[in-house]
Amino acid sequence: MAELTGADKNDLPDDAFAYIEPGGSKDASGKTVPRSLRHFPIHDAPHVRNALARAPQSPHGAAAMPKIKAAAKRFGIETAADDPGRSMERVPVERRYIDSPVECRAETNGRRIGGYAAVFHTPGRPVTSRNLGGFVERVLPIAFNQARMGGWSGAVCRYNHSPDMLLGTTAGKTLELEIDKLGLNYTVLPPKARDDIVELVGRGDV
Repeated sequence: MAELTGADKNDLPDDAFAYIEPGGSKDASGKTVPRSLRHFPIHDAPHVRNALARAPQSPHGAAAMPKIKAAAKRFGIETAADDPGRSMERVPVERRYIDSPVECRAETNGRRIGGYAAVFHTPGRPVTSRNLGGFVERVLPIAFNQARMGGWSGAVCRYNHSPDMLLGTTAGKTLELEIDKLGLNYTVLPPKARDDIVELVGRGDV
């Protein structure tokens, strides 16, 4: 999907959006101001797919969905009968990650796992998530500034995001975090109960 710049989005007419919040006014060109009241561009097929994926999580989604579905029909995008907000069109998965190895180090106070929790997207090194249904996510270098200023308070490291697979915490001083040019670097000292994960990392399976 070609990304819209702020100027490009502002130039779109009102009928290119699935929902416009009430309370605005019209400028000389007949477009709603402020522009922030306009939601879900549906002027082309990629943005319709994006709207189908995003609308269910938006407070404006229910109001926008009739126009999104109409646009989907216009562009030949099928939606599920039991879930009108879910696109049935197969979207190719796009992966553009750079190598970010995880390593296991033996130290006097235990075996630690280290690597990058996130890798930054920069103009010289484009890094995105997989295709999430018509859009991708990028992590900018400023993403963790607030957490860093707060001393990484409450930060935890888990295996597969599972609350039952805790590896370490900043509060317990078993998780260290720092930001460098590549991304968010971490080092964690897992408990002995997680020696299986340490072994998987050491063998190169993870």
